[in-house]
Amino acid sequence: MLFSNLTQDELENTPQQVKGLVTQIKAASTQFIDTSDEAVELATEYITERVVGQTSYSDCLHIALATIHKADYFV
Repeated sequence: MLFSNLTQDELENTPQQVKGLVTQIKAASTQFIDTSDEAVELATEYITERVVGQTSYSDCLHIALATIHKADYFV
């Protein structure tokens, strides 16, 4: 599972039971990724080119990170 600083920030405002689910994921199954300039540029391009429907910048950043890191699935 790819886990980004963006996801970590979003989880800070979630209910404790949601945070508990994340702690159940085995560390060996998780790769931490940072937001990069490349991801920011790609997310901005998604919005500019209207690749995605009306959505938030953070959603586009999640998609960009998944794309750059060649995620098999995006949830």
